[in-house]
Amino acid sequence: TWDWRAFITPNLTGKRLKNHSFYYSFSLKRENSLAVLRAKRYPQDAEWIPEGGIQLLRNNVEFSSVEASDFRIETLNLDRVFSDLYTKYFPMLEIKDRKEAEASWERLRTILENLPNRQKNLPPMRLLSLPRQNPTLPTILPHYLEPFMNEDVPELIGQHCIVEA
Repeated sequence: TWDWRAFITPNLTGKRLKNHSFYYSFSLKRENSLAVLRAKRYPQDAEWIPEGGIQLLRNNVEFSSVEASDFRIETLNLDRVFSDLYTKYFPMLEIKDRKEAEASWERLRTILENLPNRQKNLPPMRLLSLPRQNPTLPTILPHYLEPFMNEDVPELIGQHCIVEA
């Protein structure tokens, strides 16, 4: 299976990201073929910092397609689940509801058990074509959060992007 950590670790910039745990909102965008991070202390804040952003990845990282991972159906322990369903749950239902529930669970089991057979037919994931998050409108700050808005937070540290004029 594909290992994200093994892929991304050698592709990170040399300067470690620091103080990000003091921020609660992040924007990660591709700008001029760079992965650029900006942060806000609170989601209600209007300003993203630092202005130029922090470069997270080295230049010219190759993003290859990622095949579907193994489904690991055996970890669901379906035999135990169905044993409990048939001995503890289904007997408590009325006949009509019981038949409907049994049929529904059996359909689910069939789907789950057949997933590994479908793995090779799934298209590879392309990291560069994942859905983009739409920007949201600024929210109105509740009055009870105002005392916290002026707290000093450590500067976000990382490899700052060089903004070309």
